Amino acid sequence: MKKNLVFLGILCALSMSYGQNSLMVSDRLLKSIDPVYPKIVLTLDSLYNQITSGNLNSYFFDTRRSNLTQAILNRYLTPEFNSETSNSDKTAQLINLYPIDKNKYFASIAILEKGSDVRLAYVIDLLAEEIDSKIKLSCPLFYHTQKWKHEKVGKINYYYQDSLVSSRAKLFNKKNNVIANKLGLSPEEFSFYMCDNEQEVLRLLGISYSKSRSGQIRNGFGIYDNLICSIMNNEDFSHDIFHYYSGEINSSKTRNWISEEGIAYLWGNAYYTDDQGEMITFDRMINSLSEYVIDNPDDDLLSMFKENKKILSDLAAEVSVRSVISGLLANEVEQKVGIDGILRLINCGKENYILDYLKAVEELLDIPTKDFDKKVRELVLTF
Repeated sequence: MKKNLVFLGILCALSMSYGQNSLMVSDRLLKSIDPVYPKIVLTLDSLYNQITSGNLNSYFFDTRRSNLTQAILNRYLTPEFNSETSNSDKTAQLINLYPIDKNKYFASIAILEKGSDVRLAYVIDLLAEEIDSKIKLSCPLFYHTQKWKHEKVGKINYYYQDSLVSSRAKLFNKKNNVIANKLGLSPEEFSFYMCDNEQEVLRLLGISYSKSRSGQIRNGFGIYDNLICSIMNNEDFSHDIFHYYSGEINSSKTRNWISEEGIAYLWGNAYYTDDQGEMITFDRMINSLSEYVIDNPDDDLLSMFKENKKILSDLAAEVSVRSVISGLLANEVEQKVGIDGILRLINCGKENYILDYLKAVEELLDIPTKDFDKKVRELVLTF
């Protein structure tokens, strides 16, 4: 009798409080004899309604993991609910809920899209823990990795399953220090989880399935709450460590992403690995561009820069020739003007980002647009 009353109570609460956006729950889960289940269901229902509104409240999250959990949901789910597909075309269903420890539970929610048929859009995994009679939610990263190995290299705490490439780890720790110091900041400490590919990253973070990321393997995750998940199991995340530190001192209103990407290539790497799993260094990118310029003397580098032609696929399909050229010019700025010049380059404007960038290059290096091809060609061939 008591179990039936709990079942009816949940049904009433869901229907009265949230209407069409309510989380659907199977009878099997609702009828569980575990007295904590009703609390978890109602908390998850409230969370889903906040996701659909795009306004997450930290109240629902475990304070030890609140920033990270919110960052994950904002990164992977908020854009979906702000897309052209209206929220009324989505439904959510609690598809699994089970205990994993005392007062701790593992929950999985499927988000479905309704159209001519019903399609799976996401499966989200969350840990639910009863703390002081309240349900607190968190991402399952730490649950999935609790038995992983740990090694600290300088300020970087690496977590991994099999082995760590020490040379790469030491290089990243060095770059973390160098990049922070160049920008006048103190190097920070990071937790770094080694993942084989993006699908493993997503699973660890609690995104068991994402329609928009299905089949994608080349990206990592970070930096959120000083946490990093690797790119293709590589220990070097220096491309995005530059963006992280740059964001600490530069305004998003003026940051020019042509400049940003070029400096990230120059001080860090291309972000992506080659077919041997090695990060693509700036020297390799310049060498490849130099070979292309020699073999294609009639190609205009300004047009190539504006169009961002994909001509460096021998390194990786994602490598941007625009960012390589931007990195080359950033190197000239750093050598001739110093870090003040780098900061001016970063903050040259984002509204008309190509024109703003070219204007900054002319002011800092005396390279007018009409001479761009000639001057950049010289720099490429003499780097």
